[in-house]
Amino acid sequence: MERIEKDLDFEKALEPVLGFYGTQLQSHAATIVSLAIGIFVLVSLKPSGNIGALAFVLGSPFLVTVIAYSGLRFLAYGQLSKSILYGNWKTFDNIRRKLDYWDAIFPYTKVSHYANSFFLEDWRAKKHFHILKGEWILDVRAQPRRRLLLLIGFVSFGISLLFAVYG
Repeated sequence: MERIEKDLDFEKALEPVLGFYGTQLQSHAATIVSLAIGIFVLVSLKPSGNIGALAFVLGSPFLVTVIAYSGLRFLAYGQLSKSILYGNWKTFDNIRRKLDYWDAIFPYTKVSHYANSFFLEDWRAKKHFHILKGEWILDVRAQPRRRLLLLIGFVSFGISLLFAVYG
């Protein structure tokens, strides 16, 4: 069996990077909750008159799209955290060997590279709910796809328009 060499700088940087990912998870969760409250406020105001209806029709899709964006970022940071929490030295060694300049990069950059590589190999390439591939949802930089956000925005615009006209 091959002996795997540990990288001490990498090992020391794991905890602070995991703390950063945890802070991002909390931030995006708080954003989702606060924007969801905003949607309830918009719905409870009942759009009346032209200005109220216009504010509802434009405000609701914006809020829904931003909630979707924050939800997808929440998903991405959760997956990056998973790479640290469920990773192992064998996976680390495989990822490290693919990068020629591993020893020249900063410790936090090493952890970031490892987490992103793990994310790309583990989550993004697989199908979720047996229908959606991760790459259709998030790009290689763990950012939500614009097409998906536009689709969500247009669908929520249509629903809010129907609600304002017939509701």
